[in-house]
Amino acid sequence: MATLTVSPADNPVAFVPSGVRETRPVTVVWDTELLSSGRLSRRVDGGGDEPFGAGRTGSAVTEVALNQTQTFTLRSGVGQVLATLVLTTVLETAPVALAPTQRIDVSRAVVGADSVHLRWSTALPVACWAEITAPGRRPGFAGTDRGTVHQARFDGLDQDADYTVRLLAEGAAGRYLGAVHTGYRPSGGRPASREVAGRWMPDPEVFRRLRLRGVVDVGQSGVVADRTGTAPTPAGPVELHLSADGELRMAGTSGAAAGQVVGGPLRPGFHICPVGSAVLLVGVTIDGELVSCLLDPGRDDCTWRRLGVHEPRSVATAPCPGGVQVVVVTHDGGVRSRVVSDAVAEDSWELIGDGAASVAVAAYGGVEPAVVTTTPDGAVRLRNRSADGAWGAWIGLGSVEPGRHAVHWESEHCLAVTTVDDDHAVHVLTRPRSPGPGHRTAWVSVGTLSALDQ
Repeated sequence: MATLTVSPADNPVAFVPSGVRETRPVTVVWDTELLSSGRLSRRVDGGGDEPFGAGRTGSAVTEVALNQTQTFTLRSGVGQVLATLVLTTVLETAPVALAPTQRIDVSRAVVGADSVHLRWSTALPVACWAEITAPGRRPGFAGTDRGTVHQARFDGLDQDADYTVRLLAEGAAGRYLGAVHTGYRPSGGRPASREVAGRWMPDPEVFRRLRLRGVVDVGQSGVVADRTGTAPTPAGPVELHLSADGELRMAGTSGAAAGQVVGGPLRPGFHICPVGSAVLLVGVTIDGELVSCLLDPGRDDCTWRRLGVHEPRSVATAPCPGGVQVVVVTHDGGVRSRVVSDAVAEDSWELIGDGAASVAVAAYGGVEPAVVTTTPDGAVRLRNRSADGAWGAWIGLGSVEPGRHAVHWESEHCLAVTTVDDDHAVHVLTRPRSPGPGHRTAWVSVGTLSALDQ
C-alpha cells in the first residue's frame, strides 16, 4: 500500500502568535510501494493541481502559511490515485495568567455586512493576535506588531452569521472573548456598519486551565474533597493532610512536627484559610457537625468549635477581614453566612437565601464576597456583599445542568464561575464586576474534564 506522510510528523502544523505572519517548511515523503514510479501533485486552498514530485519514492519541501490547507495526491503512472494527504495548520498558545498591568482594553469593534474591524489597546507594548471563528467555517487569524494600539480586519465573512472573536497579547496578558454578528446586504443597497460594545469579557480559557482542578475536587457534600490543603502564614506554609480514617495531620509546616494530629475524625474534605499569623480550618465531623479550629503554627494545641450547623449540604469559605467568610447550604436549602474567627457564637448565622443545593464564594481583595448558589434543577444565582457589609439583591445567571461549581475573581473587574455536571461536561461564565446596561449572561461550553485534562 502506498504511503504519503509529512516529516516531522506534525499535522496540523503548529504556529505560535509571534509567527502568524511566517511560513513553516514541511517535508512531504512518498512511496508508491510499486515497481514503477508515481506522480505527486499539490493543491493549495482548493486551487488547481500542480506537479510537486515524481519517482517511486521521494521527498519534497513545501512552505505552509497559517490558516492554509494543502492537499497532496499521489498517483501511479496510469493516473490511479494511490494516496492523499491533507495538510492543515493550527495556532498554539500556552495558557497564561492575567496581569493587571498587561490588560487588554477593547475600544472598538465595527461590524459590516461581511467584515469585522477590531481596534484594541494594551497597557504595555506587546505583540497581539486576533482569531475569528464560527461553527462550520474556516477560522481567520491576524497578528499585530509590538505596540500598545492594535488593529485587525477580517473581510469576506458570511453575511448574517454569528462569529466569535478572541484576542491575545503575548507575555502575561489574558485572552479576551467577544461575539459579533455580521450584517445583511439588501438587494441594491449597502448597509451601514455598526459598532459593537458592551459584549466583551475575559476569555474563560485562563480560568479553565488554572482553576478547574478545584471544581474536579468538589465532593457531593460541597466540601472540597481534596484531602490535602496548604495555606501561607508569616512563619511559613501550613500543610495538612486528611488520612483515610478522618484524622487531620500536619504534612509539613514551620514550627510544628510533621505527622502531628490536629483534629478528627472528619468527613472527606476540609477548608483551610489564612487568618493573620494562623490558619482557620473548617470541616464536617463524622457525626455531621460543622466545626472550625484556629490553628497557630507556633502552638501545639488546637481547639475545635461547633458552628451550629448539622448535616450541611454544601460549604464554601473565603478569607475576609476579621476571619473567614463561611457560607453554607443547610439541609432545608437555606443559604446562611457568617464570619468565623476563634471566638464565635453558634447562633450568629445570617440567612441570605433559600432553595439552594450548593454554594461557592470568592472575596475580591478579601473584602467583598460574591456568593454563587445553584438550585437542584441547575439555576445559578449570584449575590454580592459590599465593603460596608450590605448584601445586594440576588442576580440570576441562567441555568446549567445540575452539578458542582466553583467561583473565582479572575481580576478586579471580572468574576468567573465554572460548573461540572454529572457527565463531566464543563461550562464557564464570566461576569464583569460592574456590568453595563444591557449586559447579557452567557454560559460557554468548553468540553469535558477528560478532554481539558489532556
